[in-house]
Amino acid sequence: AASQSLEMERILQEVVRKVTETFGFDATRVFLFDDQGETLHVRAAHVALPDIPFGPPSFKKGQGIVGTVGASGEAIVISNVDTDPRYAKLSSSKTARSTQRKFLAGFPIKYKDATLGVITCMGKNARELTTHEIQLIDSMSGQIAIAIHNARLYAEVEKQSKELSALFDVPATASQSLDMDRVLQEVIRKITEIFGFDAMRVSLFDEHRERLHARAIYQTRPEFATLFRDFEKGQGITGAVGITGEAIIISDVETDPRYEKLSNTKLALKFRHKFLAGFPIKYNDETLGVITCVGRQARELAADEIQLITSMSNQIAVAIHNARLYDELEKKTKELSALFDVTSAASQSLETDHILRRVAKKITEIFSFDA
Repeated sequence: AASQSLEMERILQEVVRKVTETFGFDATRVFLFDDQGETLHVRAAHVALPDIPFGPPSFKKGQGIVGTVGASGEAIVISNVDTDPRYAKLSSSKTARSTQRKFLAGFPIKYKDATLGVITCMGKNARELTTHEIQLIDSMSGQIAIAIHNARLYAEVEKQSKELSALFDVPATASQSLDMDRVLQEVIRKITEIFGFDAMRVSLFDEHRERLHARAIYQTRPEFATLFRDFEKGQGITGAVGITGEAIIISDVETDPRYEKLSNTKLALKFRHKFLAGFPIKYNDETLGVITCVGRQARELAADEIQLITSMSNQIAVAIHNARLYDELEKKTKELSALFDVTSAASQSLETDHILRRVAKKITEIFSFDA
């Protein structure tokens, strides 16, 4: 099963079914560590009979028999929970005894020296596992470890591929157009989809650097339309990022005290959005604006995700800088054109009224004045 697919849930479910049936256990479960390596969560389970209850779905490292195996990397085999003193000492839930199951064992799922998780086996009757059976379960848990490792490698490669694609997409989008609003709209759409945010906003400083104006927004739900608003410098989380030039990442607005302190609207709480982050858009040392990311669920951004968003915001800053250079060049071109047109008009006639009328007409056309 491990060699046939990188679909981790399907692999684990198939393995625990085979272990349960091969060894005649009543129930088998697989627990895997979270990304922090602190908590073991159940990822697959199989029971021989539908009325067999399970214990807790997760264990802290060192908690209970599952957590002890996860922390030590050593198997624990309890042939009879009624007579083995380790059960009373280690078990935190006492599920086996309360459900009249006598046999309980936990085997580490190890890749090289790293414990990735634990496979637990439970039986109604007391039993002694033979050396051959223990070796076979160890071998199967080793196969699970290889499958998990390969799946994680595949996921990492896929993630890096998306990140590289995203990094190339930002400058590519910016190079295709000098229409800044269109560029910003397309870029934040791509960032929202890549990182699974629910909404994003790009706010840029006005020419006086006193106010951040919303220039682009991408949302997955209509409720996020409230994001389309402006901020004074220093106002709210967006304004705080704009004035300091430092990112603010709030994984959960309900538990992070910075949200209560910085947010003046409390819109995230009102609409039950838990994740909120602001990243500065900086060109050299100048903060041009702020990217705001919003999510309905609480989440921790990994270091590489933060680095990627920062890199993408830097690309946006380059695009903004280039667009402004283009606007400035276009403005100077119009001014030079006006100067040459005035000179030309003056050289073609000596009638003052005629010259002034032509000059006024040219200036009105070039600068789009009403009169």
